[in-house]
Order: sequence, then C-alpha cells, then structure tokens
Amino acid sequence: MIEEDKNCLDLFRYKEEKIVAYTTDGDLLDNNGYKAMQQGINIHCSIYKRHSFVNSIMHTHSTNGISVSSLKNGLICFKK
Repeated sequence: MIEEDKNCLDLFRYKEEKIVAYTTDGDLLDNNGYKAMQQGINIHCSIYKRHSFVNSIMHTHSTNGISVSSLKNGLICFKK
C-alpha cells in the first residue's frame, strides 16, 4: 500500500520509502513512519484473504472522487 498523500495525485511521483507493508490481518510489518488509511487496509486484506490467487491489488480514484475526498468536511448531503 502507498501512504495517502492528497497533494500527490501522480502514482509515478511516489517514492519507494513511502510504500508500507501489512499482513493480511492488517498488522503493519515495517514501521517506516508512514501508514495507509485503515479503510484501504481492510478492503485489500479482505480481497487477499478471499481470493488466494490474487498477488497484487491496485485501484484508482476518479478526479471527482479525489476532489470530494480532499474537502475538509467531505461530501455534505442536503435534504430538499
């Protein structure tokens, strides 16, 4: 997993030292000062546990999704 960095949206700009490793139980393997979001750890670990043939997981976020997640209060829903 790569540590969340909302100021860096380009995957190729990530540095190797920012990569963090977790067990399939969600335990941090190497404390290099970086951590991933717990939600991401949970989803990735669940996929690895359920599908033993999976060797790697990668996902992306849409520009709109990144924009909303970057907001201080996230998406605020209003009822009309």
